[in-house]
Amino acid sequence: MSRNCFVPHCHEGNKSQIKKNKLLGIKRKTMFKAPKDALLLEIWAKAIQRTDKKLRPGIDSVCEKHFDETCVHRYFETKMADGSIHLIERGRLSLKKNAVPSRFPDLPQSLTMIEPINKTKLNNISSTIDNVSETYNNLKDTLINMKLPAEWFFCCAHNSLVLGYLDSNHELVKKIIISSNDLNVKVSIKNKQIIIPQKPVTCVDDIQKILKTVDDVKMCTES
Repeated sequence: MSRNCFVPHCHEGNKSQIKKNKLLGIKRKTMFKAPKDALLLEIWAKAIQRTDKKLRPGIDSVCEKHFDETCVHRYFETKMADGSIHLIERGRLSLKKNAVPSRFPDLPQSLTMIEPINKTKLNNISSTIDNVSETYNNLKDTLINMKLPAEWFFCCAHNSLVLGYLDSNHELVKKIIISSNDLNVKVSIKNKQIIIPQKPVTCVDDIQKILKTVDDVKMCTES
């Protein structure tokens, strides 16, 4: 994990900044790793707008001062018998689900940035990611119990739903892959990707249409 904050003009994590903060009695800022979820990572990158480097999931970090207070867990909460909430400060902060950096106090005024992401936008982002995850899990559960055409099989691999077709020699010649990140579909026949007119999958009917289209493709045999 990178020790320095990825946000342009932010010096948190830098050795000289750590030393300066220590002299001033300023608590060291918590660093949060860039998310591994592809959609959320893209949203982080667009919010930060760094052009010289690509934000790397699980490697690059963004410090706490770039997140709205509503996005950060600062305390452990315990509900007491009388209904009151007892707060205990966390030793290390954590981000709430689908949090996105939106504060950039170190950016020079001469530079322009995307308008800070407000709560409504954050809620929309969170809702989008949750909907994709929910749809993916629903499709997975349906496919597990779904009767497929002859020679077709279903499995999960690399965070994707995979439908495969085996020929008479038990070789995988047709493949449909549905990504867990955005529900987009990739189809390949004999290891060559083909384009089909299909938007992201949203229901089992979409899968059945794609499956029928690909299943109907006739395989050429060599003489």
